[in-house]
This record gives sequence, structure tokens and C-alpha cells, in this order.
Amino acid sequence: MNLPHAAFLALFLAQPGTPAGSPVTTPAAIVDSQPIHTADLASTLAELAGARALEEVILDRALAAELATRSLTLSRELVDAERTLLERAIADEARVEGAQAQRLLEDMRRTRGLGPKRYAALLWRNAALRTLAASEVHVDDKDVALALDLAFGSKVRARLIVVDDERHAAEIRARLAAQSETLSVVFAAEAFRASTDATGSRGGLLPEFHLSDPEFPPALRDAARTLEPGGLSPVLTLTGGYAIMLLEAHVAPTGTPGEAERNAARERLRRRLERQEMDRVARSLLAKAQVTVFDDALRWSWETRPSR
Repeated sequence: MNLPHAAFLALFLAQPGTPAGSPVTTPAAIVDSQPIHTADLASTLAELAGARALEEVILDRALAAELATRSLTLSRELVDAERTLLERAIADEARVEGAQAQRLLEDMRRTRGLGPKRYAALLWRNAALRTLAASEVHVDDKDVALALDLAFGSKVRARLIVVDDERHAAEIRARLAAQSETLSVVFAAEAFRASTDATGSRGGLLPEFHLSDPEFPPALRDAARTLEPGGLSPVLTLTGGYAIMLLEAHVAPTGTPGEAERNAARERLRRRLERQEMDRVARSLLAKAQVTVFDDALRWSWETRPSR
């Protein structure tokens, strides 16, 4: 019996084991002439990145519901603004412009697996989070003043050695205190040899810091207040171990900020507070979600995820 051409073609294209009349599907890939279908990859993909994918879907749906509850909508302009903000943040952090900034953006997308679909979803998600966070973000004048003081005010230059054991730290300090040579040189060599801190590879040299800068541990700032240039701190207790600090110099203020610097500081603070509030909103929405996972591979990924 002669089959109609369409029916013959369907049978010819059907996957092995696919009943006649079933829809023809395109494989996800072909390797050595053999098709690999999406179903062949599903369990591996679920174990590899299923928890991350599920978390993103949960958050996107929760954000959409929260926006609807508050009668808020996202315009195309708001989503596009997130692209601009991300590009600007990357350029500012690396201090590059133009083509270099675009290359860094592409590198970031590759590193984080942000293809066209996930990148678009990320921009929408950030726009939604920023919209929900907006009413909780307030920048105080005193915070702006502190930010300007941290940027333009007087600072100190210091070196640091961090070790795991308090006795070891005391021994290092005793050796340094007994030195008759230039202390900075000896301290740098000791830091390079013994320090477990990231600054060890550059002789323990810290970035210049303001004595009110909350990014630096209070123990370091308090010690710096009491030291003169060339002074060696006692052994200090830090979260990462035990430390000795050498104060090398007091650094004079770099100038008087004007209105442009004030506005820039205010904007940086606002963005930082927005990011903190956005993270809080995201955590809150994810914590409220009631999740039941039936797929074995996805359940394994979900139950062993780092953020659990």
C-alpha cells in the first residue's frame, strides 16, 4: 500500500521508538551522527544547575506577584536602565571605557552563564527588585559627609602581618621590635614570608585608609590612632587571626570636595543602599516560597544547594 508522502516523511524522520503519528522533535545535538535529545540531558542538567534555575524561576514569579499586589508595573525603560547601570558599574570598577568595558561585560556574562535568556531575565529581575526597594532607600546628609571625608580626608598608610597563632604573632613582633634596620623593609620581608593575609604577597601593604572607614576592622583603626609613623602595634585580635601592624605614614587630605563630588557620593550611597535592600527583598521572597520538588535529580540539587 502506498503511503501518502507526508506520512512517509513523518515515519522517516521519527526518532527510534517514536510511534507513527507522534510529533517530530529536533534533537538538542548530534554527536557522531547520533542524536542527543533534551530528555537525555535533563537529569545531568538538573543536578548541575537545577537549584539555581529553580531559584530564579521562583524569584521571578514571586516578584511578578509582588508587583501586581502593589499595583506596580515595569516599563521597558526601567529594564533598559538596568543594562546601563550594569555596564556603568563594570566600567567604573575596572576604570575602563568603550570597547574594553564591553569586553569585560561579555567576560562576566560568559563566566556567570548569562546567555540571552538569563541575561534578559537578570535585567528584568533587577528592575523589579529596584522598584520594590525604592521606598525603603533614604540617603542622609551625614552619610554623604562621611563618604566625602573617607574619600578626601586624611588617611594612614600601614603594613599588616596576620598569622593563625597568637604565640607566633608575639614571636614575630618581638623580632621586629629588636630590629635596628629600616623597619618597613624588615616588616615587608616578614609579611611576605609569614602572613596569611592577602596583603602578604605585597609585603603586607594595606590600601591607605581613613580612621573612620568601616571597611577596615575596628582593631586596626584603633591601633592606628595611637601610633606614630614607624610605630609597631601590639598583637591585635582579628576575625582571621592575630595581627601586627606597622604605621608607615600619615597621609594628608587630597582636597576639598565640590558639588559634583557631593552629588556623586550621594548617588554611590543610594546605589549601595538600593543593592542592600534589593538583596533583602529577594531573600524575603525566596524564604516565603513553599517549594516541593518531585524530580529526583532536581531534588538532590535543591537540597544540597550552598544557600540552603
